[in-house]
Amino acid sequence: MVEEVAHLERQRGFAYRKLNLVRTLRTAIASAESEKTAVAQGLAVVRAELCWESDSDTRIETWSHFRPVVRATFAALAPTAAGGVGQWRPLCRHPAETIVSLRLPSLDLRS
Repeated sequence: MVEEVAHLERQRGFAYRKLNLVRTLRTAIASAESEKTAVAQGLAVVRAELCWESDSDTRIETWSHFRPVVRATFAALAPTAAGGVGQWRPLCRHPAETIVSLRLPSLDLRS
């Protein structure tokens, strides 16, 4: 039981770190005029957030996997044909659907 709770706490912490990174990324590329600029700004954010001061093969590979994330984020924020900023679309119709779809282990809190 204690191990399960600790595992879930680690997962939650990791999820919040990812969320914060994406929020920082969104803020950094929101003003980008082109996809090329957005990718450069997005990768700079990753470098700063992870405190990467030098390049390595692993970091370069990580950036190559992160480029599609930056491109998708930029596409979601890019101006629409109506002249407004692109809107994030929810993954489901209602937030309760997300909660219901979560498959969490059952925890017996009575003991």
